[in-house]
Amino acid sequence: MDISYQDLKQARYMDLRMIPIGSMAEHYLIQMIALIEVNEKRIHKRRLTDYERFKDAVQMVVSDLLGNYSKASHNWSYINLRAGSFSNSKVGYKTFVQIVDVLNHLDFIQIVKGGNSKSPFAVGSALGAWAGNQNATDRTHDRTCCHSVLAP
Repeated sequence: MDISYQDLKQARYMDLRMIPIGSMAEHYLIQMIALIEVNEKRIHKRRLTDYERFKDAVQMVVSDLLGNYSKASHNWSYINLRAGSFSNSKVGYKTFVQIVDVLNHLDFIQIVKGGNSKSPFAVGSALGAWAGNQNATDRTHDRTCCHSVLAP
């Protein structure tokens, strides 16, 4: 898929505050949590309190991405990937990165790192790899439609 500068420039900020509404959305997110758990690379098992935060984080990240998705056009979302930018967020930096890395690996999202206001493809840009744009793929949409989370 070709990524245009205009698409990235119009990206919506991911505030990571969306939550699932309805039993079908919650069921879909339970399956996404299980899918991420199976495919992530972990050395140690999560403690129970960390697991609850992880589940909440997956719900917020996936809900935020799906809330911006349109099959007609690929709507991008962005977030500052500097660890310090997550200090006031309910989702921690390391958890966020783990979640989006697995979603990207499974082809549920597409990620473009780097960029600045003049050209997101510029080498040596001011933000470098500290900013990221995420885009839910058609695979994500197709999976949500079969669970009646989003309308086709």
